[in-house]
Amino acid sequence: QGLLLQVACLKRDQAQVRALLDRMLTGNPRGLWLIWDAVRDCLIEMMPLAEWEKWLVEAYARYPASELALERAILLAQGAEGAQAGWDFMLEHARKQPGVHALVAMEAFVDRYPQSCAGEILAVVRAVLDDADMGRYICSNCGLRTSKVHWQCPRCSQWGQIDIL
Repeated sequence: QGLLLQVACLKRDQAQVRALLDRMLTGNPRGLWLIWDAVRDCLIEMMPLAEWEKWLVEAYARYPASELALERAILLAQGAEGAQAGWDFMLEHARKQPGVHALVAMEAFVDRYPQSCAGEILAVVRAVLDDADMGRYICSNCGLRTSKVHWQCPRCSQWGQIDIL
């Protein structure tokens, strides 16, 4: 489905993109993060902002992925409530969906919208994760340690950088 979704994006077929993405989110959305950047850019180009925001809210309700949480937090930060609303959303997401993907999404949000305490929180969490036995694979680009081999690093998004320790 991911390959079909990317082809539909290249064709700029909004109806097919939405249908495939909805099918992916209701079926097996585990591979969404692999193609998210390309799909997100495609959707943003094809949808008016209000429609994009509505789609994100609905998609996140069905599948609370960190990629979707980050996009929703960015939209909240750009709104009237400002960056604090986006940060609060990211914290709530991390409480509900703890893990490396949530941490990476929080880090990406802080890169765009620095928070007074966020840097210290993320530094402590990152240090704890780095010190823990996270597995036998490491990203040669950013140093992420993981128990699973990935084609694309979940932290830095670089391809083919995961090596065995």
